[in-house]
Amino acid sequence: SLDEALQELRRALDLHPRSLMVALQLATVHGTKGDKPRALEVLRQAEARHGRVPDILYARADLELKVGNDWAKARTILRELRELDPDHPKGTRLEADISVGIGRAHLDQGREKRDGDLLRRAVGHFDEALQVRKDHWEAHLLAGDALAEQARYGEARRRYRQARALASSQRWIEGVMARTAALQAATVARRAE
Repeated sequence: SLDEALQELRRALDLHPRSLMVALQLATVHGTKGDKPRALEVLRQAEARHGRVPDILYARADLELKVGNDWAKARTILRELRELDPDHPKGTRLEADISVGIGRAHLDQGREKRDGDLLRRAVGHFDEALQVRKDHWEAHLLAGDALAEQARYGEARRRYRQARALASSQRWIEGVMARTAALQAATVARRAE
């Protein structure tokens, strides 16, 4: 059980107070139980012992996101992490995923309200994700969707091609590309009438 894990990890930390790995595990278990204040305290103590370590920053950001549901705070921490370690694999993945999540929310709202400003903001968030992780095929795909919603079909198809190149197993993207080409052709035909 989680309570037993907490007891064992506390004992391990008492025996090895400088163990960063044990502190991170203890904070994770507190976070899993929804006890954000205790998890943050464990991380603060670890930071006091070890300084600003990328893995501590990642754990704080992950905690803010999963327990506090605070995307803005998590992003701020992840940007600090990127300053220390620009290639931290978990940190860059989480930061990109947060940007994609925010972009997806703007895309959904932009579609629903037919709001070009929200759609442009969505593309901006997907581009932020790509600045952090150039291989984030979903960011290209969703940017393509936002561009298609704005009738920017050529740009949308380019993004879909980039997504397809990064995710070769996602063959369904070819169907999205074909649909976008058909929408563009229909738009051109309507304008010609």
